[in-house]
Amino acid sequence: PDLATGRGDCDVNNDMRRNNMKHRILLFIGLLALAFSACSGNPDRCRTDQAVLEDSFNDTACGWKTYDRSEASAGFATSEFFVTVKEPSTSATAAPGLELDNVIIEVDTRLASGATDNNLGVLCRYTDMNHFYAFLISSDGYYAVDLMQAGEWVSLVGWEASAAIQQGLGMVNHLAVECHGSEFDFAVNGTHLTTVSDANFASGSIGLAAGTFGEPGVVIQYDNLRLTELGE
Repeated sequence: PDLATGRGDCDVNNDMRRNNMKHRILLFIGLLALAFSACSGNPDRCRTDQAVLEDSFNDTACGWKTYDRSEASAGFATSEFFVTVKEPSTSATAAPGLELDNVIIEVDTRLASGATDNNLGVLCRYTDMNHFYAFLISSDGYYAVDLMQAGEWVSLVGWEASAAIQQGLGMVNHLAVECHGSEFDFAVNGTHLTTVSDANFASGSIGLAAGTFGEPGVVIQYDNLRLTELGE
């Protein structure tokens, strides 16, 4: 539960907190102004009959913007979207500026280089840097669920180990998060991890997140993003 973010409308935020379960410290720097965001591009170009957003990251048509800063960088490589986090205890996130309520978020993600003691995942019901849900895994086999409410972290599920998470460099994990009303289901590689009930946020955007803890230089790559709307 160590996550913070900027916004698709180009905000930046810093935050720090300690997770006693895994003894991790994370400084959050939102870099959405430079990642894929509502500030540029057009997510509607990647809408299909079955999905609100479907992207294999073969080109920039879906509006993903590249950047290179001292803290982090993002761009396209080998038909994937990557985020490089260059400093310790730092994370970068991005949101496309959509407005959704009930939705399924699916994406493939892998550690391309760097320490396995990291964090990566998806955001749901994101409205701004102070309001969202975060569904995270680490490349050493842990998962967590957080709520960011009015700028304060609320741990919904603390960091717990799961054998379903593929560990190590280059191992692909398929993340799936279903946000439906006040119920949230989190799965990895087809295995259900947890169900969370919370009624704080009813709608918002989605997002991706990548971050470091003690060691800098983590590169996380994403592929096969699919966003599907659900009924009431």
